[in-house]
Amino acid sequence: MRLTRNPWLVSAHALVVLAVAACALAFALYRITTDASIPGADPHDRYWALGYARPTGVNFGTVGSWTVDDLPPLLPHGFSIGSADSASSSFSLKRGGTTQKVVSEWVQGDYLAALHLHVLAGRLLTLADVYHARPVAVISESVARKLFGGAAAAIGRHLYGPSGYAVTVVGVLPATFTGTWRADVARVWIPFDLANAWYEGQVLHPKPGQRADLMNPEMGIAPLFSTPAHASRVEVDTVLQRLLTNPTTRKLFPPDVSALVPSQPYSPFPDSEQAAARRVRLFLGLALGALALAVANVLAITWLQYLRQRPVLRLERILGAQRAHWLRRVLARGALTFLLSFALALPVFGLAVHLLKREIKESYLAQYLQVHLLWASFASWLALLLLVLWVVESTPFLLLLWRERVDEGPRVIGSAMDRRVGAGLQVLEVLLAATLSVTAAWSMQQAWRIAHANLGFLERPATLVTIAPRDAQIPLPLETAQHAELLMRQLVQATRGVMPGAMAGFGPQISAHYFGLQYPHTISVGTRTGDACHISMTPDWVMATGMHLLAGENLAIRPQANEVLIDTTVADQLFGSPAAAIGRTIDDSGFLPNSGAVVRGVVAPIQLAGAGQPQCPSVFSDKRVNGLNFLYTNSTLAIARVTTATQRERLRQVLSRTLAQQGAAKFSRVERIEGSGAMRARLAARVVSQAQHMAWLALFAWAIALIGILALLRLSLAQRKRLLAIRSALGECPTHVYREVVLGTLLLAGLGMGVLLFFLPWLAQQFALLSGAQAAPFGAATWIALAVLLLAVFLVAHFPARRAARAEPATSLHEL
Repeated sequence: MRLTRNPWLVSAHALVVLAVAACALAFALYRITTDASIPGADPHDRYWALGYARPTGVNFGTVGSWTVDDLPPLLPHGFSIGSADSASSSFSLKRGGTTQKVVSEWVQGDYLAALHLHVLAGRLLTLADVYHARPVAVISESVARKLFGGAAAAIGRHLYGPSGYAVTVVGVLPATFTGTWRADVARVWIPFDLANAWYEGQVLHPKPGQRADLMNPEMGIAPLFSTPAHASRVEVDTVLQRLLTNPTTRKLFPPDVSALVPSQPYSPFPDSEQAAARRVRLFLGLALGALALAVANVLAITWLQYLRQRPVLRLERILGAQRAHWLRRVLARGALTFLLSFALALPVFGLAVHLLKREIKESYLAQYLQVHLLWASFASWLALLLLVLWVVESTPFLLLLWRERVDEGPRVIGSAMDRRVGAGLQVLEVLLAATLSVTAAWSMQQAWRIAHANLGFLERPATLVTIAPRDAQIPLPLETAQHAELLMRQLVQATRGVMPGAMAGFGPQISAHYFGLQYPHTISVGTRTGDACHISMTPDWVMATGMHLLAGENLAIRPQANEVLIDTTVADQLFGSPAAAIGRTIDDSGFLPNSGAVVRGVVAPIQLAGAGQPQCPSVFSDKRVNGLNFLYTNSTLAIARVTTATQRERLRQVLSRTLAQQGAAKFSRVERIEGSGAMRARLAARVVSQAQHMAWLALFAWAIALIGILALLRLSLAQRKRLLAIRSALGECPTHVYREVVLGTLLLAGLGMGVLLFFLPWLAQQFALLSGAQAAPFGAATWIALAVLLLAVFLVAHFPARRAARAEPATSLHEL
C-alpha cells in the first residue's frame, strides 16, 4: 500500500506541528507561572506576596521596608515576613583584587528565616543584622566551594565590594536556593542598608537612638509572607486583620489601608505575575483549540485519501495483501511522522522563545522565557502531544478496516454520524478563526487609536534627548545633588550653543516601560488621602513638551523645595477642582523629605508610558531641588525646536563632549536623540507590534479553518458522490447542487459566528485584561472581521461546489 503525500496533507501536518509546539510551550510556561514553590525553601510552608487594600485598589508595591523590618517579632509562631531586592554586583577576595560578578539579594526583614532555609555552615542573617546594617553576608555553597574550598572554610572570611568595603561571611546556604527572583540566580545575601557602603564606600551612620534600616527605606517590592502549611486561608486572614485592629501594630500601616491582602504564588511583583499567568492561560486555551482542529483536519484529509485509494486497496487485497502488512505500514509511517515532527518542533521552539523574548523583553513574562527553564517541560509535553497525533493519524485506516471492509463495495452516502461530526468540526473551525479575527481587528483598532491619542504633552514639534546612566560606579566627589544640578545646567547651555535661543529643560524618562509609574505612594490633605507617583522636571521641560497648565503657574525660575505641580486627577481627588488646589498644602511625606508641599499649579495628566498603558496620578517637583536621581535614572532633555539629522548628530557630539568635560562620561551617556513624532511612534510600538502578532495568529487560525473546511467538504462530497450522480442522472439542476453545498457551508459558518457573538462580551473582557484597552463587543471592527471571514468561507466552498455541480453522471457512476 502506498499513500502519496498531497499538498493539502503536508500543509495540514505543518499546521499541526506549529500547534503542537505552541501547546507544549504554553504548557511549559503555565507550569512555571503557576508554581507556588520556591526551590530550596521549606516545601512544608506556604509563601504569599503581601499587599495593601486601599480605596484605589490592592497595591503590592507600597509595603515599605520599615514595616517589613518591624513586623516579624509581632507575628504568631510559624508566621514571618521579609523581602529582598535583586541586583548584579561585583566582589573580590581582597581589597583591590580581581572582581567577580554575582547576583546579590539585599535583605529586609526576616527574609531568610521566613523561607526556613537550612544552613550548611554558620547561621542565617538575623533581624538584628538587618536593623543595625551589620557588615555580614551569607553566600551560596557554589560560591563557598569555588572561592574557599568548602562551606566550613568560608565562615569568617571577607568579601570586598566595588568600593573596597568588606563584609564577613557568617553563613553558607545550599546551592539549590537561588532566591525569589526567578530570572536571577542569587548567590550572595547582604543586609539592604549596606548597599551604599558596598557600592560607594559611603557608610550611613544613624543618629543616636535611630535604627540603621530606617535611613534608606525602600518601596516597590512585595514582601514575602510565610505561613505554616496547616494554616488555612481564614486563619491567615485573621492574623493579618489582627495586625490592623491592634493599636500597637496599626501605626505601622498607612491610615487609608483597610486590609492586608495575601496572594499566591509569591512574586516580587504579583500584579505583573498575575497578568502574565492570565496571558499564558489564554494562549494555552487558543493553542489547544488550534491543535484539536488541526488534528481534525489531518484526520479528515487522511480519511479522504484512504477513501480515494480504496480501489487500490481492494486490488491489493485480491492479490493477497494481509491486513497485518497494511497495519505495519501505517504504524511505521506514523512513527516516521512522529520523529520528523519532533525534529521540526525543536527549532520552532527555539525560534519562538527568541522572538518572544525580543518582542516582550520589557514584560514581566520575559523572565520565564529561558530555554533551561522551559526545556524539560516542553520536551515532555511535545512527546505526549505528538504521540496523540500518531494515534489519531492511524485512526482512519483502523476504522476503515473495522467498519467498512476494504474488499466490500462503498456506501451510497456516509453515515448520519459522519455528517454530524463534519458539521460540528466546521462550526468549531469557524469559531476559532472568528475569535482570532475579531481580537486581531480589535488590536488593529486599538493600535490606530493609541498612535493618534492625546498624551497630554508632545503635541507640538520638539526634539528629545535621552540621557541614560551607564553600569559604572559614580565617584564619591561627583555623587552629589549639587554636581547633578551643575551637570544638567551645563548640558542645557551646550544645547543652546548648537541651537541658540532654544528652550530646553530636563524631565523624566519617556518610555512605554517607565518604571516610576508602577509604585505610587500615599499623599493626603487633612482626612483625604490618595495614591500618586512622584515625577521630577524643570520648568523649561514643562514648556518645551507642551504640557497643558490648567490652573496656577509653572514651577518657579528659581527652584523651590516646597512647591509642586499636580495633575487634575490629584486635584479632583484631594480638593474637588483644579482651582481649589492652588496655594494649598499636601502631605507628601511618602516620598519628599519635606512633608508639606504647596501646590503651585495644576496640569493635565500626561501619559509618559504612552496611551493604553496603566497611568498614575502624579505630583511634579522641581528636578533641580534634588537632582541626585539624574545620575541614576534615565532622563529626557526636551528642546522646543525641530532638528535635522545633521543638527542631531552635532548635538550628540556636543553633549557627549560636555559629559566628558564634567567627568560624567563614564557613568552617563547620550542614548537617543529623536523628534516628538518618532517618540510617539515608539510609545505606540508595543501596541502596534501586538496588533501585528494578533494578525499573524488570525492568519494561522484562518489557515487551519479554511483547510479544514475544504477537507471536510471534499470528504463529504466524496462520500456522497454516488448519490449526487444519481440525482444528476434523474435531472436535478446543477445550480441546485451548487446552492445546496455553498449555502450549507455558509450556514455552518454562520452558526460558528453566532456562538462567538454569544461569548463576545466575555471575550472583550479578556481582551481588556490582556491589553488594557476596552473594545466594543458589537462595534464596527467586529462586524468587518466577521464579514471578511464569511467571504473567505464562501470562496473556499465555491470551487468544490462548482466541481460537484458540473460532474457528469455517467463518469461519476463509472468511477464508483
